[in-house]
Amino acid sequence: MLWKEHGFKAADTADELTRKAQEARRQIDEKGYEVDFQARGIEKVLKYGIAFCGKQVVLV
Repeated sequence: MLWKEHGFKAADTADELTRKAQEARRQIDEKGYEVDFQARGIEKVLKYGIAFCGKQVVLV
């Protein structure tokens, strides 16, 4: 079974997008969100950090 975990961050400027997306991805690891899913038998957890500024989006 597969699960996707997303972290979202809003950026004030386009220059902050990559940093904010990385920050969102780090937060997923720090909070250990995937542990609950793995305990329920979900073997693979995909983790994405997403940042947006208006219509611009960065995914890491």
